[in-house]
Amino acid sequence: FCRGVFFCDQSKRSVLDWKLLYCPVFSVDRVPARSRNHSRLYFYSVRNHFFPMFGNQETEALSELKAQLSAKGVQVTSRHDDISLLRFLRVKNFNTQQTVDMVVEDVKWREEMNLDAEDLIEMFAKRSANFKVLLHYWPGRFVRTDRRGLPVMYERQGSADYAGVLAAVPERDMLDFHCYLQESSRRLEQQGIANGCPADGMVLVQDVGGLSMKRHFLPSAFSFIRAITSMDRNHFPDLFRRIVLINVPFIFSGFWSLIKPILDAPTQARVELASYSVLSVLETEIDTENIPAWCGGKCKDEFPAGGDFAPVIASFQSTPLSSGNGTVLSDHVIMEPQD
Repeated sequence: FCRGVFFCDQSKRSVLDWKLLYCPVFSVDRVPARSRNHSRLYFYSVRNHFFPMFGNQETEALSELKAQLSAKGVQVTSRHDDISLLRFLRVKNFNTQQTVDMVVEDVKWREEMNLDAEDLIEMFAKRSANFKVLLHYWPGRFVRTDRRGLPVMYERQGSADYAGVLAAVPERDMLDFHCYLQESSRRLEQQGIANGCPADGMVLVQDVGGLSMKRHFLPSAFSFIRAITSMDRNHFPDLFRRIVLINVPFIFSGFWSLIKPILDAPTQARVELASYSVLSVLETEIDTENIPAWCGGKCKDEFPAGGDFAPVIASFQSTPLSSGNGTVLSDHVIMEPQD
C-alpha cells in the first residue's frame, strides 16, 4: 500500500514535494495499529508524510487563496507560508472564501498579540503579570526530538494543579501562556521543516496519570479547555499530527466524555489513548534514549514536577525570578535552565 501511494501520479509532484518526499523514511510500524486497521486514516497518515502538497485540489485552492488575499491587500508574514495556508484550507474543507476570512482574522489577531516579536518571553512577560511564574511552574516542555528530527512536546497534565492555577491566575493570563507554548511550537516546527523534516506536524505526549476530581474536574477547567481549543483551531491548526495520552486512569473515561465533544473531528482522530505499554507506543515515533525516564525511556533531562501551585506562586511573589530565568528556545528544544 505504501508503494502504491509512493508511486502514484509522480508527474504532478512539485520541487517542494520531492524535497519533502526524500525526508527520513516513513515506517509502517510508526502508524498505530488502530490506525492501520482503518485504511482511510492510514492513507492520510502516509499521504500527509510524503505529500503535504498532495494533488490538484490543494494546489489550485492554495493559488486561489493567495490571489484573493493579495486582492484584499492582506499583508501576510512568514507565518503564513504555503504549509500554514494549506492547513487553514484543510480546516475549512478547502472553502477558499471561508479560509480568506480565517487568515484575515489570524493576521489581525497576531498583530494584536504581537506574535511576530523576536523575543516571545520578554513580550509575554510584559503583557502578563503571571507569565513568568507559569513558565517556571508548568509541567510541560519539549524534550529532544522524534526520529524525524522534530521536537516532541510532553505535558504532565495529572501533575498540574488546575484548581490552584485557575484560582490564582486570571484566564487571560493562562490563555497568553498557552499562546506562548503554541507559537513556540510553531516556530520550532518551522525550523525543523527548513532543515528538511516532514511538514505534517509534531508529536504531543500528555501524561494524564493522577487526574483527580478535586484538581481537574472543574467548571473553570472545562471553560479554559474550550478557550484553548478555539485558539488552536482558529490560529494553530494541525500543529500536532499525533496526540498520545499515556498512563490513562480509570476515571479518564468520564473526563474524556466531557472533553471529546469540545474537540473537532480531525483533532479527535489524532488522539490515541495508551493505558499500557507506554514505552512501546512512544518507541513507534521516538528513540528510547530520547524518551524521558518517567515515560520508561533513558533520557534523564530535568522536567518540571508540577504539584501544588499555591506555594510556588507565593514564593515567586516574595522573591521574583530574575529576567534570565524561565524557559528558553534553543536547538529545537525548550529546556529548563539550571540554577
